Amino acid sequence: MKLSSFIEKSLLEVLEGVRKASEQDLAIAPGRVDDKIVWTERLVEFEVNVEVETAAKGGGKILSVIDVGGDLKRASSHKLKFSVPVHMNVQKET
Repeated sequence: MKLSSFIEKSLLEVLEGVRKASEQDLAIAPGRVDDKIVWTERLVEFEVNVEVETAAKGGGKILSVIDVGGDLKRASSHKLKFSVPVHMNVQKET
């Protein structure tokens, strides 16, 4: 899986879970407290192992999340650690 796809899917799943939970309990990521807008920015932290593959033709490089299954291939692996700021209480537009 490409790293960008992994990050995108992970963030969307986290936000979907927070939104669903907040529908069941108003104490979870409230948008308003005492009729005042509340902005709750949190960091979603990632720590992933990635591999860099070099294509035989053209020398292009691909960065992907390491998959433990499948065939062995030559690639160098690296650990990435980073955070993405997310506002947990912003409601999805319908």
